Amino acid sequence: MSGKGRGDCVKGDMTKEEFMKFTTDTWFIRGGGNIGHPATFPVDIPYRLIKLYTFPGEVVVDPFMGSGTSGQAAISVGRKFIGIELHKKYYDMAVVNIASEHRTCELEKASNCI
Repeated sequence: MSGKGRGDCVKGDMTKEEFMKFTTDTWFIRGGGNIGHPATFPVDIPYRLIKLYTFPGEVVVDPFMGSGTSGQAAISVGRKFIGIELHKKYYDMAVVNIASEHRTCELEKASNCI
């Protein structure tokens, strides 16, 4: 260990502008989410939280994966993802949604996609 702390040996990918936007008292995010699941939320919510609290290459675990919104956000910012879902219907939906995000990242060849 370097003794300098995590920040000196692991570099994050958050810009100053993102940090300022994501740490305001109130987030203004348009509603939305995946159709076909009763408890959906916009991908921007887990996106911001993942960017704030993880570094590139780290693992995001969602024990209630649902339709895969957190997985989509994790993949889009270069994090690994483990999702757990009890219901096969929602698991299958999540697999499709996350695979779609992964393919989109590969096609765009974006620097923040794996």
